[in-house]
Amino acid sequence: MLTVWGRRNSFNVQKVMWLVGKLALAHRHEPAGGQFGRVGEPEFLAMNPHGRVPVIDDGGTISLADIAAGTHLYRYFELDIARPDIPHVQTWYERLKARPAYRTHARTHARTHARTHARK
Repeated sequence: MLTVWGRRNSFNVQKVMWLVGKLALAHRHEPAGGQFGRVGEPEFLAMNPHGRVPVIDDGGTISLADIAAGTHLYRYFELDIARPDIPHVQTWYERLKARPAYRTHARTHARTHARTHARK
């Protein structure tokens, strides 16, 4: 079962709890942080050495922070994360790929690196 560690009045925990609610996941909530304390206890620090919330424990898979927790849940349920198109970034990347220095160093290095590791 999914366990969410954090206090419900934490904005970052609220984002995780919203996603858990939207996905209608069975979960257990463990209050931690702020007035609840617990973030300095050895059990919590074993999960998150930074002593911060939120933390999700999905059957032994630990995710820290709201974005990592959300990404973990999206991947677990094989959901596509809606991302807006950013045409300026795509145009910039296409120009970058066209440069000889990129083709020579970045692309060649990646292929060489992959071949080297494939032999090992």
